[in-house]
Amino acid sequence: MKEVVIASGKTERIEVRVSERDQELLREAAEAEHMTVSAFILSTVVPRAQEVVHRSRDIRMSAEAYEQFLGELDRPAEDVPALRELFARPRRIHFGAT
Repeated sequence: MKEVVIASGKTERIEVRVSERDQELLREAAEAEHMTVSAFILSTVVPRAQEVVHRSRDIRMSAEAYEQFLGELDRPAEDVPALRELFARPRRIHFGAT
């Protein structure tokens, strides 16, 4: 039997509408894993969510592309007059105490 640890401090609730057929499937799968339906869903969904978030944050490139990227970072910066003008303008938003 799998041990399911329920973390204290869980205060949020997510509700999902499912068909009767899907609910029965989830219930059966949870029973097969000796888990509650909630624990079963979380054990599947949370790792998948972590994977999606990490994939969206990571930048993957070939070794050749990486070398080209490093080369671009090492190049001296070019003066862009439009950017210089933009950053010279007074700020419209002020952060901190006024």
